[in-house]
Amino acid sequence: MNLNYKEVDFTRIKDVEIPSEFYNRLMTGVDSLDNIFGGGIFPGSTATLISDPGVGKSIFSLQLAEYLTKKQYNVAYSSGEEDIAQIVAAWTGIPVN
Repeated sequence: MNLNYKEVDFTRIKDVEIPSEFYNRLMTGVDSLDNIFGGGIFPGSTATLISDPGVGKSIFSLQLAEYLTKKQYNVAYSSGEEDIAQIVAAWTGIPVN
């Protein structure tokens, strides 16, 4: 049986250098959300927002994205259950730039 085994190099945790920018967390402007993230979001990280249907996840996400883009952060929105038309329809009427 051929398992296509390849040798792998491991790095010990104590040998990993953490870049200084990881200590400068992104503050969302929502104190309770920043607390959930342990003092803000790590730069370059991804967050998943999960809750029951209809509680405002999409609206909250748009408002947070708008706030962060005004602070010159790059923001991406991804949905695994809504297509683009549903997302735009959910956001109709919300003032965004």
